[in-house]
Amino acid sequence: MPLTFRLGELTVVIVAESHNPTILNPDFLRVNEVVPSDWDPSDPAVTTPALARVAYSNGVTVQADPGRVTFTERMLGKGRSEAVIPNMARRWVEVLPHVGYVAVGINPGGIAVAETQAEALSFVLNSLVTDGPWKDALDGAARAGLTLHYGRPDGHLALTIDSTELVTSEPVVAFSANSHHQLRRPGGDHPSRAEQIQSVVDHWEEDISVFEDLSNQLLGN
Repeated sequence: MPLTFRLGELTVVIVAESHNPTILNPDFLRVNEVVPSDWDPSDPAVTTPALARVAYSNGVTVQADPGRVTFTERMLGKGRSEAVIPNMARRWVEVLPHVGYVAVGINPGGIAVAETQAEALSFVLNSLVTDGPWKDALDGAARAGLTLHYGRPDGHLALTIDSTELVTSEPVVAFSANSHHQLRRPGGDHPSRAEQIQSVVDHWEEDISVFEDLSNQLLGN
């Protein structure tokens, strides 16, 4: 019986030539309406010149370093309409439009729960890797991971499949994707970099649909 795919996590990454991590703190996010005023941090915020991180009790995390700002949200048990970080990322670039942005990534993760750890460990090796001597070398391959790379009009998509175990000890086949969108130089027919990011984020569900379709195809669904 084919395994059932579930979307587990959503990450939006905004890459820039130079971010200033020291501006990231709960007050900055609240005052600038990047997050609602009633959100409570789950841990003390970290704010240093090299790294800043704010985590909330609802499973949303914002992290910044000099090269990027990353928004992450747990999605297990949630529908797409409940996702909040796309709007957070959109608001971030509205507040900071003049940063030297260079790219944006829509990076989802998902899982398919297996009945046994052996089934999860063997899925990629037995279902997606062609038989050959490489399977029998060195007493036999125990597991395999696979990354597929696809070209996109404005960047690329990398889809990785592997096996792992959740903190609940459930054996799963894990899927993750990096849908990378390279920003174009503003001018002519190309809007500002901040507007290009907002356009990508506005269509984040298209990247999720591609990720889910490819993952289900690999699972045989």
